[in-house]
Amino acid sequence: SKERLLAEDEGEAITLDVKDRPLRDVVDYIRDKTDVNIIVAPEAEPEKVTINIKELHWLSALELVAAKAECILVQKERNLIMVEKPPQVSFDFQDADIRKVISVIAAYSGANIVVGQEVQGTVTVRLTHVPWRSALDTVVKTLGFVVVEDERNILRVTDPARLQEQLETRVYMLKYVRPPDPYMATIKTDV
Repeated sequence: SKERLLAEDEGEAITLDVKDRPLRDVVDYIRDKTDVNIIVAPEAEPEKVTINIKELHWLSALELVAAKAECILVQKERNLIMVEKPPQVSFDFQDADIRKVISVIAAYSGANIVVGQEVQGTVTVRLTHVPWRSALDTVVKTLGFVVVEDERNILRVTDPARLQEQLETRVYMLKYVRPPDPYMATIKTDV
C-alpha cells in the first residue's frame, strides 16, 4: 500500500449514498468538494459504483470508491490525482527466474520495463486478480530489489544499493535573487 496521497487536513468530510452510479459522476461530486484535480482515465469510465459512506474525509472516500470500481489512485502532481484501472493479473510460478516473471508481467501489462543485470534469483508467486503494478512491486521486493519510475513511463528494476550511484546532480543559476534583510528585533513598552 502506498503512503497517503495528500495531507488529511486538506478538504472536508463527505457523505455518499449511491447505487449503480457511473464512476465519473461520483468522482465529479468528490472533486467539487475539494481543491484537487481528479481525473478519471478512459478505461475506468464505464465502471459503476454502489457505496454508502457517512462523514469520511474526501481522500479516504475517493480511495474506497476507486477500490469498489477495481481502480487505483495515482498522484501525478501535488494537485492532480488520476483514477486508473490497470490490467489485473493472475499468476502461479514455482521457483521461477525473477527475470522471466518480470518479462511475463511486462508482456501482459504492456509496460516498458528495463531489468538491471544484477537482478537475479528465483521466486514462487501465486497472485490472483491484482493490479499488474502491485504484482511487479511485490515480486521484486521479495528478493530485495526496487522498481524506479524513469521518464516517459519507463520502469527500471534494480538493486537499491545502486540507486545512490545513479543520482543526478543539477545546478541552476539563479539571477536577481536576494536574501531577505536581516531581522531586527524591537521591544515595545507601555512606559
